[in-house]
Amino acid sequence: MSFLDNFRKRKYKQKIKIATDLVKEGKNKEAIDAYNEAFKSLINLGDYVSLACLYVDEGEYNKAIDIFNDVIIKIQSKGLDKDLADIHFGLGVCYDSLRQINKAIENYEKAISEGKISQSRIEESYNRIYR
Repeated sequence: MSFLDNFRKRKYKQKIKIATDLVKEGKNKEAIDAYNEAFKSLINLGDYVSLACLYVDEGEYNKAIDIFNDVIIKIQSKGLDKDLADIHFGLGVCYDSLRQINKAIENYEKAISEGKISQSRIEESYNRIYR
């Protein structure tokens, strides 16, 4: 890895640390800005999902949907064998919150079909739909 790559990686980690510290302080809006600043140089999918979750917490469901879908595309395009259950669950929550029930059910079912989601989360998804 070159000096420049190492430098970028260190800077990225510093910005992500700032973002996670802001989340711990309950400063979600500032954390979102810090995550977005970090992603201008590099993107770590785990950190990117954290940003999507912050958007969910802030009620910015369309932004979260964009990120979740982007993560799925990135994982699939790289041929990675990753569990997408949590991503689909997050999409289900977003679509449910936007009252797009068919899309919510579709994503909850995808999360369940991944087989790596707890019974309590399955029940939570159905409770959200049928409340």
